Amino acid sequence: MTLPPPDQQIPTALDQRIETAVGYGVEELRRHHDSGLLDAPHAALADAHRELVAAERDVTFYRVRLARLASSELPVDRALFTRIGRTLDQLAKAADVRDAKQHTAAAVLERIEAAAPRPAPPQIATKDVAALLAIAQGAKLHEHLVTTASR
Repeated sequence: MTLPPPDQQIPTALDQRIETAVGYGVEELRRHHDSGLLDAPHAALADAHRELVAAERDVTFYRVRLARLASSELPVDRALFTRIGRTLDQLAKAADVRDAKQHTAAAVLERIEAAAPRPAPPQIATKDVAALLAIAQGAKLHEHLVTTASR
């Protein structure tokens, strides 16, 4: 039976949001947490993500087990049906736990996202604003190889 990958390699549905919120990857978040470099909210996020990864690993484990049971390796008998039923129950429970851990991690992440400073809007040059206003008022924009002019 194939084992799930180590925790660092199991992706979760929140990885991209976490990376955006903290500014670096989840592996680095884990390393910073293990080194004691995080403040309380980020440490809570690292803990919640670690629990989510463990729950995701359990889902993967039962999914792989179910695939092995459904393959043609084993004889089809009552014992197989019993094992498939038991594995389906375990997979459903693991998915419920994973969903709860994902909800918890998302709540911690939302607090960090809410506290993050908002990026300043990009500054537009005055001449570009004037050109955009002219275009909005019906001016035609003529583009040339050398210059761009509005009339």
